[in-house]
Amino acid sequence: MIKVEGFLLALTERLSQRIKTQREKVDISVRGIGQAETKIKHKIQAVVRSRVSPFSQAMNFLVLPNVTVHLPTATMRTNGWSIPPGIKLADPAFFESSRVDLVLGIECFFDVFETGQRINLGNQLPTLNQSVFGWVVCGGSFNSHQDLHITCNASATE
Repeated sequence: MIKVEGFLLALTERLSQRIKTQREKVDISVRGIGQAETKIKHKIQAVVRSRVSPFSQAMNFLVLPNVTVHLPTATMRTNGWSIPPGIKLADPAFFESSRVDLVLGIECFFDVFETGQRINLGNQLPTLNQSVFGWVVCGGSFNSHQDLHITCNASATE
């Protein structure tokens, strides 16, 4: 990702086509791990809305073929987790490995976690963090039956 008009944001070509918004041509090179380079040809503006709160904000996104690998990298076993009743999860299927179509950058990331409320799910389990999109499952969990996959998403701008 790269800083564009104040934000580090990216979405997939697939999502860009689904929302059918007007594109603006750009010529940007993005480098990732191992100096792998991707040429960015378009950016768009889209309104991001929450399905659980009144949050709505126009944001600019770079359009990439993919923004990261499927996350989680493998479907997680969540039996034994005790998510309190009445909690509206941002992603009710967070435990299923699936495509990621949109990435928010650090400059707006913390704005979506404005309350700072957290719920610890237990020893060696993630926490729930309240966001404008609903409660987000954050952190790792120990499951000796799963293969270890490590995914790191980071970016830097010059």
